[in-house]
Amino acid sequence: MLGIVLMILKVIGLILLGILGLILALFLILLIFPVVYRVSLSGDSEKPDEFACRVSILGIQLVPKKERTGRKKRQKNQQKQESSEVSISTQVRESGEECSGNHGQQQADTPQNGTASETASKASEAEKPEEQREQQKKKKRQRKNSKEKSPDGKAENIRETLDKLRKELTDESNRRALRHVCSEIGCLFRHCGPRRVRADVSFSLGDPANTGYATAVLSVCPFSYGKGCRIVPDFQTEQLYARGRLDMLGYVQLIHVLVIGLRLLFDKDIRKVVQKIRKES
Repeated sequence: MLGIVLMILKVIGLILLGILGLILALFLILLIFPVVYRVSLSGDSEKPDEFACRVSILGIQLVPKKERTGRKKRQKNQQKQESSEVSISTQVRESGEECSGNHGQQQADTPQNGTASETASKASEAEKPEEQREQQKKKKRQRKNSKEKSPDGKAENIRETLDKLRKELTDESNRRALRHVCSEIGCLFRHCGPRRVRADVSFSLGDPANTGYATAVLSVCPFSYGKGCRIVPDFQTEQLYARGRLDMLGYVQLIHVLVIGLRLLFDKDIRKVVQKIRKES
């Protein structure tokens, strides 16, 4: 009897170990397996009907959602039309009934105007002290807001915030924490950024100076020098427009995100900053 029980427990233990192994294997696959994403834009800003944006992850289109075609779509449209017709007919009936009811109420309420006016006057007299209290509260709030909105109050608030920032930045531990966070965010953007970019775009921001600033920013981006990428700024026109196509393809591995999160979590300087924020709050 004891041997049978032990055999049953052994089988249950092996099954549980197999389930745990499958879960760990799936977790590792999710961490290592790259999640591929694709973003494509095409159209003309002057013709918004022709503009199209598509976002897909692992080949599954998320934006826009695919429209359902066939019998289901037709049935839904028919149901919507029928429901709209029924709602319109019910509204017409209710409006006719309300008009007839209001006419009868006006005739019935004419002799009771005196009593209604007396009760309304009593209620207004009872509500006067409450209204006075509310008015006083409103006046106090207005005074506080006027003090805060005054130029002297704004300048004081700005000075206080600047002083706090200077005090926090003078601390070496806070500087180290900020540098570490910025470096890790940069690594994350480098990893999650698009691996392949194909573009054929012409744009203008209306002002030649603004278009020049935009081209300077784009020139810093490495994908603007890749093959199949053609970005043409227009300095002659004074109209705001963007025409062409843009297709970006990349992938993300969750293990990189996990490693960056663990680095930030085990940083002593970041822990100190978090503790300070919790104490102040």
